[in-house]
Amino acid sequence: IYAPTVELISNDFKGKGTASGLITDATKSNSTANLELNFRKGINNTGFTNSVVSTRTDSNGNYSISLDAGNYTVEIVDKNKDSTNRFSTTYFNVKVLGGKTISNQNATVSKSLSSIGMRIVLTWGQLPYDLDSHLYGTTSRGENVHIYYSNKGNISSIYLDVDNRSGYGPETTSFYSSDTGYYKFQVYNYSGSPSITSSNAIVQVYIGTSNIASYTFVVPSLGSGRIWNVFEYNASTKTIIPVNTVTT
Repeated sequence: IYAPTVELISNDFKGKGTASGLITDATKSNSTANLELNFRKGINNTGFTNSVVSTRTDSNGNYSISLDAGNYTVEIVDKNKDSTNRFSTTYFNVKVLGGKTISNQNATVSKSLSSIGMRIVLTWGQLPYDLDSHLYGTTSRGENVHIYYSNKGNISSIYLDVDNRSGYGPETTSFYSSDTGYYKFQVYNYSGSPSITSSNAIVQVYIGTSNIASYTFVVPSLGSGRIWNVFEYNASTKTIIPVNTVTT
């Protein structure tokens, strides 16, 4: 199990502070307007409905809210009247420090895949500007596959939905079929500098119709090289094999 760093809030930062960020569509990298954001006290608090306060994203998908210092779980809810075109409800964590504004606390939303699908979402910090998703593998028919920015694949099977080159992400790779091949997922530091180990990169894997990541990988703080070997995937058994190393 790989967990992100949990930052405790010191008493030195008591009082009101501001959290802000951008909510984007994981499969199109478009901003998402008028989504409801419910802030609950605590980290990964998805099981309790004690919402502290609610707000909505603006016309560009941005949000900004003032709260007491602490850690919060944000529930993202799409109340679009067209139920067939809604984003799935999902969650992310934010922190608030009294007297400060912490920006770029971003998140992604997406519509549900079928029960046979899988979605891989890469996000990171402001720098390096360009991290690239690479999916290598061999299909059940013996065909070699390499899905990345120069070969985005096929929308009916495996496809790179988003290629982001300006920091933060997301970059999203989606499985739309039930192929039974074997695959490896890597992240390449195309910018080169700074090191990928300082990128705050996170890869979340959503399986089937679930709106909560089944796996979350955080880039290691140790290792040298441009390549983050994240995981391998046995599609015949639907098994994720963690690797989580940085190499050349």
